[in-house]
Amino acid sequence: MLAGIVALANAWAIATDLNQRILTPATLRPAWKALRIDYSELWSRWYEDGARARSAALRRRANDLGMLASSRAPWNPGAVAQAELFIDSEKSGEE
Repeated sequence: MLAGIVALANAWAIATDLNQRILTPATLRPAWKALRIDYSELWSRWYEDGARARSAALRRRANDLGMLASSRAPWNPGAVAQAELFIDSEKSGEE
């Protein structure tokens, strides 16, 4: 009986960890993209009133996303290199 409970607890822990490993990158990618767009808009309107406040808000968002990425995202150097290549290819397609 105890072995069954332990097995179920382990299975649940593994399932929630895998779920978290999937949800974190799925959350981060659109958030980083939105942040990039917001920074681009700020760059083209740096002279407007409230630009400093928007810049500070963007820095806070970037910091929060960085904390999320460093605390919950899995570290896999191969996947990071592949993501960097993908991001660089998107950048070259925009220009």
